[in-house]
This record gives sequence, structure tokens and C-alpha cells, in this order.
Amino acid sequence: MKMYSWVAPFHEGLAQARDKKGKYFHIRLNGKAAYSQRFDWVGVFSEGLARASKDGKHFHIRPNGTPAYEQRYDWVGVFVKGLAKVRLGDQDFRITVNGTRVY
Repeated sequence: MKMYSWVAPFHEGLAQARDKKGKYFHIRLNGKAAYSQRFDWVGVFSEGLARASKDGKHFHIRPNGTPAYEQRYDWVGVFVKGLAKVRLGDQDFRITVNGTRVY
């Protein structure tokens, strides 16, 4: 099994992990990486999506590591009942799981 510099508790079958270079990703219950992408940070999965950041921008990813939508934000929150709060510049608003702005 591969060794990681840090691993969080499992949530929705995946755990946050950090490699020895300081990059973040998720691992499966068997200890193997869930995907090949690496991020500056990742959060826990909530409603099938996790928060991630790369190059100073924030977004949500699927369990396979692909972005859930194209837009990048200054900050993103977790999904609750199908909506997540995001911040872009001086505006805070909510988006759906596919990135559609609600208001």
C-alpha cells in the first residue's frame, strides 16, 4: 500500500489524502487513489461532490476527480440539499450541482 503524508477519515467512501509533495486527492477504502489528478486542497464529499482548489481558484469535483462544472470561484461551500454557496469577487450566491447560478 502506498504511504501518504496525511489521511483524513473516510466520508461517502472516500478520504482526503496528501502526498509527500503536499498535493491533495482522495483515496478509496483500499488505500488506492480514486483518480490521478492532484489539487492544492480537497474537502470531504457531500452529496456526491467535494470542494477542491487549484492555482488559487475553487470548484467542486466528482468522485473521479473531474470538475463538476467549468466556472472557478474565489471560495466554494459544501452542497446541502442540492445547493452550495460560492463567492466570486464581492458577490455571494448559490449554485446547483451542475454549476447553474440560482440567485
